[in-house]
Amino acid sequence: MKKGLLTLCAVLVLITACNTHKEIASSKGEPSVQKSPFSLSIVPETSHGEQFGSSIEMAHDKPRAFYVVLTNVSSEPQAVWEYWNSWGYQTISFELTTVDGKKFLVSRRQEGFTRNFPSTFLIEPGEHQVYAVHLDQR
Repeated sequence: MKKGLLTLCAVLVLITACNTHKEIASSKGEPSVQKSPFSLSIVPETSHGEQFGSSIEMAHDKPRAFYVVLTNVSSEPQAVWEYWNSWGYQTISFELTTVDGKKFLVSRRQEGFTRNFPSTFLIEPGEHQVYAVHLDQR
């Protein structure tokens, strides 16, 4: 099985949650943007025995998983779209930059939904939602 390894120079993970950034007027009358209620971590499946630390693979068949960990850092529960419906299906995407500066957008393929309605998962303060990601042809 031939696996291709892409050197990951920059990863931009876009998570579309049900809550959006809100502008809040400050006492000086200037709008300010509310702090994001989430922190985000990218965690490879394994990091031992690798010359340069952890890595993330792209492969045609059976790449190792890595995990996107979304943590609620706010003091209130936060709703995010569930992954199985069209609202949440493509909420995680990545912008990859190769060593030579080329950029690629990676997301799940479009899919038709026969049963579809918006549903959310509630992340309590200090809790996590973990998404397993495989960068393969599917």
